[in-house]
Amino acid sequence: STILAQMNVKISRALGKPIGEKLKAPMAVMIGKCDLWHPLVKDWDKIRDPVKDGTLNLDAIESNSLIIKEFLNQYAAEIVSSVERISSKVAYFPVSSFGHKPKTHKFIIKDADGNDKEQEEVAPDPLKIKPYMIETPTEWAISQVIPELIPHTSS
Repeated sequence: STILAQMNVKISRALGKPIGEKLKAPMAVMIGKCDLWHPLVKDWDKIRDPVKDGTLNLDAIESNSLIIKEFLNQYAAEIVSSVERISSKVAYFPVSSFGHKPKTHKFIIKDADGNDKEQEEVAPDPLKIKPYMIETPTEWAISQVIPELIPHTSS
């Protein structure tokens, strides 16, 4: 929340606006690694894919956002309050780059003397990579700034 407070000060200075005045620009808050924490979200089963047939469903984004905001209020309320001091148009998104928890893999390498040496690295399983809603925050933000660029609907 300190970083968000500093961001608010810097944005306000750059735009010459009072610190207490909210931006009208949209602010997408992406909560990464949702493949790991989603079991903690009470209404995770109500999260919907907001893109269908190339159209962004703004109602689904709003509904998802409320669920994630409620979750964040339980575990990191200061983030929600800090973000909402910055912008009047905030949406919260669960995202995952890999769609699964990376695992530890062991392999053998040769050291400088040519001896075998076991090494461990954490990496995703290439067969399980399935990004989750990574593009949605950007699509939403664009739909808010240049509505005609992103096909969207409200049901």
